[in-house]
Amino acid sequence: YTNAWYYLLPVILFSLTVVVLHTLIAMKLFTEKNNYIARLFIWLSIALVVIGAFISFAILGLASI
Repeated sequence: YTNAWYYLLPVILFSLTVVVLHTLIAMKLFTEKNNYIARLFIWLSIALVVIGAFISFAILGLASI
């Protein structure tokens, strides 16, 4: 892996977009009394951010070799 670190920006932007949009959807679902689905959306967004972090750290780990 020889590319610059800024090639990770799309992964970071995707994670931030997922967090913001899923939080807004969960807030709307909470107001409509769909607590189960709202919690599902929150856990899904947490899982996607964790996966994105693992990918980013793996790429940065390869870049340091």
